[in-house]
Amino acid sequence: MLETVKKQRNVEIKIQAVRDKLRDFGVWYTALFCLRKIFFALYKYKFKACGGLFIRGSYFIRGYSNIEIGQNFTAGTGLRIEAISCYGEQLFNPGIEIGNNVTLQDYVHIGCINRIVIEDDVLIAGKVFITDHNHGYYGDEQVRYHESPDIPPADRRLTRGDFVAIGPNVWIGEAVTILPGTTIGRGSIIGANSVVCGNIPPYSVVAGVPGRVIRQYDFSQERWMRVKEH
Repeated sequence: MLETVKKQRNVEIKIQAVRDKLRDFGVWYTALFCLRKIFFALYKYKFKACGGLFIRGSYFIRGYSNIEIGQNFTAGTGLRIEAISCYGEQLFNPGIEIGNNVTLQDYVHIGCINRIVIEDDVLIAGKVFITDHNHGYYGDEQVRYHESPDIPPADRRLTRGDFVAIGPNVWIGEAVTILPGTTIGRGSIIGANSVVCGNIPPYSVVAGVPGRVIRQYDFSQERWMRVKEH
């Protein structure tokens, strides 16, 4: 009987020790969270304009004076936002505009030498890449200047594409790539792993490589209707 009481007492002591550790962890976690909130409340003044932001973890931001962020911006760890004004001997005048209530998950990369606009209430999943430029030029044969494949990619000139615009209420899935000149209309959904280029109409579902519209919302029927292939 005495042995049983001792065992129960030992278990209670261990449980209490765990509770104490959890309580201490909670205090430290709360303190750290509050410190990060204070840090970002002051940090926002580095930007051209910023209503408020919170980033959960590591990040790299380049070109603060060319970045505007609205209210309630949140991002996951590994965030990388680059407004590139100088690359080697090249000079640019980039502009990144992010609206209100925009959420970015982990490891989102936005690279800009021209203009990228993300409007209000956009949700972007992890590992998404958004760019308005390329390393080198590989397109129209009428263009005189093409990059040699013998030049290391990092040493090739940046070539500016058309601006990128992502409308309000857009949801972008995991590991999507959005290329220069892309416009995504209001309320659209971009499926995971898609590569998107060109004009996406409002209220569309896009999937594939290259991304194509597979459904559109019909307000009269209140349903996402399949788009017929031509």
